[in-house]
Amino acid sequence: MLVGYWEMAASLVASGVLHKELFFENSGEFLFVWERVRPLLQQWREISKNPTVGKNTEAVAKAFIEWLNAHAPEAYATYQAMLGRETPGR
Repeated sequence: MLVGYWEMAASLVASGVLHKELFFENSGEFLFVWERVRPLLQQWREISKNPTVGKNTEAVAKAFIEWLNAHAPEAYATYQAMLGRETPGR
């Protein structure tokens, strides 16, 4: 249910119904859920035979990370370190 809730919230952001910056300023939990789902997403898509699974979550998470890097350049890398992960692409 948690992943479904955040996919729904992300769909509201992706469609423009919910203001992106407002969402980013108030949805830190979303980034946590994304970091937990991200490693499983490709396999989930393959198993379900549905390449659209999590597409809104993925798109909004990428935009959120870009926004966070622009507003607080060290925050995402620090967040990754707290979760025991490296930042993708580093």
